[in-house]
Amino acid sequence: MKKEMESDDIKFLQSYYSSPHRLQCETAKPENLSGSLINMAQHECALNHRLWRQSYQPHNPMVLDPNTAAPKLIISEDLTSLTYTEDRQKVPEIPERFHIGVLGSKGFTTGNHSWYVKVGDNDFWVLGVVKKSVSRKKLMKMQPEGGIWSIRYISGKYRAGVKAKTEIKVTKSPQMIRVELDFERGTLTFSDPSTDVTLYTFNHAFKEKLFPYFSTGSLKCPLRLCFPGQP
Repeated sequence: MKKEMESDDIKFLQSYYSSPHRLQCETAKPENLSGSLINMAQHECALNHRLWRQSYQPHNPMVLDPNTAAPKLIISEDLTSLTYTEDRQKVPEIPERFHIGVLGSKGFTTGNHSWYVKVGDNDFWVLGVVKKSVSRKKLMKMQPEGGIWSIRYISGKYRAGVKAKTEIKVTKSPQMIRVELDFERGTLTFSDPSTDVTLYTFNHAFKEKLFPYFSTGSLKCPLRLCFPGQP
């Protein structure tokens, strides 16, 4: 096993999972697919963690979880970008999958965390966090009462996901959004890293595991997870 681990990461995984005695599992029925899909986000994150550390030194490497992606979202092979399509993709219907949107690969119950999303010219997006128990199979109420804390850019306006649908005034449209979560303090802040201007801050006593949430309905360009200084 030590010799195999020194080889290429992909070859090691192929060798490990191809051995019959290492795969002692029963065939899952189509209607019971939950948990039977390979955790692509976890494997991809592990395989690319070394590369990310060398290139960007991120505090918390994160990718998208394709098992949670809505049928009209296409997740890139490296699991860092999502593209909207008008055609529903043929994907397994599993409990983890959202009706709209996709989750990040990591959930949080403590600590400080931040991630960056390049929005570019995308004209229809939603970014934020959702609690683990949020309803995934129907339209969510885009507000804390519905289990989601988010901001959105739709129809040329930036809004915070609260009851009053508070409009966020900006002098210059950000090309990148920084999302910062402080679980203990109960704050979720959205800002423009190029100007360090805060767009909106939620204050809430978080009590449940939170996952990063991403959604887009734009045909112009995808959303992409990135790091400061990354083109």
